[in-house]
Order: sequence, then C-alpha cells, then structure tokens
Amino acid sequence: MARSTLDAVVVGAGPAGSTAAFVLARGGARVALVDKATWSRRSDERRGSRRRPRRPGRRAVGFRPAKLRRPGRDRPIIALWDQAPGHGFPGYGWLFPGEAGTANVGLGLGLGADRSYASRAVAGFDTFCDHLRRLGLLSAPLEGRRLGGWLKMGMVGTVAARGRIFLVGDAAGLVNPLQGEGIAPAMTSAAAAAEAILAGPGSAAYRYRQHLAAGPGRYASVATPVHASAITGSPRRVALLGRALTLPGVGAAVASPWALTWNDLLDGAPRGPTTLASHLAVRIGRVATARSRVRRRLTRDLHDR
Repeated sequence: MARSTLDAVVVGAGPAGSTAAFVLARGGARVALVDKATWSRRSDERRGSRRRPRRPGRRAVGFRPAKLRRPGRDRPIIALWDQAPGHGFPGYGWLFPGEAGTANVGLGLGLGADRSYASRAVAGFDTFCDHLRRLGLLSAPLEGRRLGGWLKMGMVGTVAARGRIFLVGDAAGLVNPLQGEGIAPAMTSAAAAAEAILAGPGSAAYRYRQHLAAGPGRYASVATPVHASAITGSPRRVALLGRALTLPGVGAAVASPWALTWNDLLDGAPRGPTTLASHLAVRIGRVATARSRVRRRLTRDLHDR
C-alpha cells in the first residue's frame, strides 16, 4: 500500500489499536493497522483470540494456572499480603476463578521509576501461593508457565499527544494505578483520539489531551500520588493499612465506596450514600495530594507544558 493513500497508521493491534483503527475507518479515514506479531488468519478465526507480547512499564506481575480448593467458589479475591509479620508487600495479589475449578493467580508489585526490585514479585510468588493454601484457597500444585510483564501506570511521565503522534492505552500510561486495569481506558482513549483526529487533525492533539485531562487525568491526579505514596511507604505502614481495611466490620462498611473509587466508576453512578462516600473520599484525596510532586508532574504532562 502506498504511503500517500493513508490518512493514519495505527501501531499495535491490541484493544487500543484495534479500537482506534475501527473508529477512524468508520469515520471515513484510510487506515493501516500494523503489529510486530504475526498470527494465522485461520487460527484467529477458530480460536477468537491471540497471544500478545507484554509491554515494558512500571509494574511487575506473575501468574500461573492453579486449582481452587473449592471449585464452586466464583468470586475474585484481592489479597493484601504481609510478606513477613508486620511487613506489607508493596502491591497486592489476586486469585481469579476460571473454568473447571482452575484460577489465575498473580502477584503485582508497585515500583515507581525504579525497576531494580522487580525480582521481588518473582521471588515472593511461591511464598504468596503458600499463604493462599494456608487460607484454604488453593489445593493442587501450580501448573503451566509463569508469565510476567510490565505496566506503566498513572500517566505520569508521558505526553499523550503532540503534533501528529498520539499515544493511547498502555502506551499513554492509561492503566489504573490502584488496581492495574487497562483494557477499558485503552479502548475509550483510543476512541477519543480517533474522534479528535476525525474532527480535524490540526488541533486533534490538543483536543485529545483535553479529553484526558477532564476524564482519566482527574482520577489519576489523585490515584497516582496515592499509589506512589503507598509503594514508597514503610512496610510496616503498608501492613497496618491492610489490617485496618480488613478488620471485622470495616471491610463491609467500606467495600461499596471503595469499589467505586478503586475502579474509577463514579461517573454516572446513581446517587446514594455509597456514591456520596466515594465522592468524599476523592475530595479528601484531592486535597491531600494537591502539592505532591507526582501530581504537579502529571498536570504538566497532560497539558504538554
């Protein structure tokens, strides 16, 4: 395909890139969607999925298939884990039930900009699984390959658009800094970037940055400094926070507001005590992080100053 026939080139055929290419093409643009990986068309059609390389970033994760002790358990579990008595792990673990009594088990480690301690997630993974067994959540030995990767979180350190270059999804750091979710922001940011381009390439970068500042940037301006403070705090403070959140009665009281805040679901949430409590938590966080260096840096990045 000749270069002159294209209006846009989208690099990366994951959720973000595929969404951007789809929105651009639907709007009449001539688009090339490219990816460094190659898949068999027949295999993709038959399986409906494909493997993707993991990208570098700021969070190390590892996971392997495992057997649940109680196959009927169907609720995901987030674990705040003390790696040693009184020493909280600067991240969290998870256990997500799958089919036939299996589960996806993982351990996420927050690192900031320093990757020198990334091996802690790998070194501590087996001990974490032993902890789950003592709680009665795992039974059979782990199976399959151990996988891992990096996720850049919280948007800090990245200018998402300048000139004719747009970053969306993981490339823009659009991963929730509190829980690592990235697929939803990947797809919404890609659609926003594509729509900004279709509205006029000349000012598209500015419009896209404005969209990010008014949406995910507002959430990240609180969540990213909180995440940075949590992973750089003392292990004892991390352990105390985990214990406080899991005290009898406390967990049930904060579960619903925590879910709204943790997952960035306040926009469009129906009014009520849960939404009010979540709004209050965000406002307190906004005041508490107003002068943080991380928040100031994020503001500069969002406005390309």
